[in-house]
Amino acid sequence: MLVCFVVAAFDRRTRSARELMRQVLADRYKKANTKLKINADIHGKVDPPLVAFKFADDSELKFDSQEFVATEMLGEVFQHANNMDIDYEMNGKSIED
Repeated sequence: MLVCFVVAAFDRRTRSARELMRQVLADRYKKANTKLKINADIHGKVDPPLVAFKFADDSELKFDSQEFVATEMLGEVFQHANNMDIDYEMNGKSIED
């Protein structure tokens, strides 16, 4: 899984993205998924914040994080991962492979 954060350091619109980044950087996520890669682009530009998740099946979730709270984004990521797990199981596969 690849997670990308593009945020301005002192822009109020990036609060949710920065909170989500803080949560995703926790050791428990790295231990649970050893293939987890996190890219953070923290800059001083006025670009809107962006959070993007790329999953093992090459599907993506992108968020304009100024419209979401961190828990909403994380909830959608968990839901997407759970749906992937169900799809893999129905096809006789495992996400561990």
